Formats: sequence, structure tokens, C-alpha cells
Amino acid sequence: FLDLPPEDRDILGTAALTGRTIDVALVARLLAAPVPVVARRLDAAVQAGLLAGSQHLSFTHDLVREAAAETIPVHRRVALHSTIAHALLERDDLVGALPHLVEGFAALDPAWAIETIGNGADALAARLAFEEELAIATRLADIVHADPRCGPGHEAATLLRLSWAHQRLGDI
Repeated sequence: FLDLPPEDRDILGTAALTGRTIDVALVARLLAAPVPVVARRLDAAVQAGLLAGSQHLSFTHDLVREAAAETIPVHRRVALHSTIAHALLERDDLVGALPHLVEGFAALDPAWAIETIGNGADALAARLAFEEELAIATRLADIVHADPRCGPGHEAATLLRLSWAHQRLGDI
């Protein structure tokens, strides 16, 4: 991984934020680069055994993906997660956008993010994915509590969402 050129590591780090399977078009959008350029820059990572796949590239191991993601500075990671969330929402992938909405919360309008994450939690509940719903609601409650931009109304909405998740899971 460290033997890759810095430009390739940056592309690989950005790709790591999108998930285990690399969406080259999304990575190109995030980097404001043409898709063929991004695809070509990933060749060295394939040759190094960091990525594999024929039709869709994916990281060969989660540790590689995590290491690549850690190369992106925190402030850029938050902004990239926010951008990824918006791109996935444009594709009508609310559930896929959830982790990015949570990780990019600091770069989003809190009221909009809380409402959108709540809608995503409802979508998880509709799929009977109650544990995932609780995990998202718990993470959101922690973020909202620590975010100085959030007030009592934000916190109340988040705590209500958390109680619903516990109720659906059968904890209450």
C-alpha cells in the first residue's frame, strides 16, 4: 500500500470511503476527475493485490480498506461522506446513504440530516432490520448530543427516534 504513488493512495483512500466495492463513477465525481483517469489510477492497486474483481473492483481485505480510508484527513473525510450521502440520495439509495449521513453529519444541516437519517431508520425498520436501526439511532444520538449546532429540539427528536428503535427491537 505504501509503495503506491501518493496520487494513487489518495484515490484509493477516497474509494475506501465509498465502501468495500468501489463505485468508480462515484469516486470520479468525488475527485472531480474523469472516470477513465480514476480507473487507470486504480491499476497499480490491482497489481499490488489490494483490489480484486473483474466487473466490480473491491478491496481484498477490510484492513486494506480501513488503512486506505485513514490516509484521508478527518476534515476531508467528513466532507466526502457528506458528498457521498448526497450522491446516493440522488440515486434513491436512502439506506446506502445512512452511514455516510452519520459520518458526514458535521458537514450537513443538522435538522435536515436528522430528518433524513430518521427516514432511513424507518426504511430499515420496514425491512425488519431493527438492530441496524438501533445502531444508526444510537450513533445519531451520540453525534447530536456532542454537536454544538444542535439544540434541545434536535436532541428530543433524536431521543424519540432512539426510543422507537429500542421499542421495535423489543427492548421496551
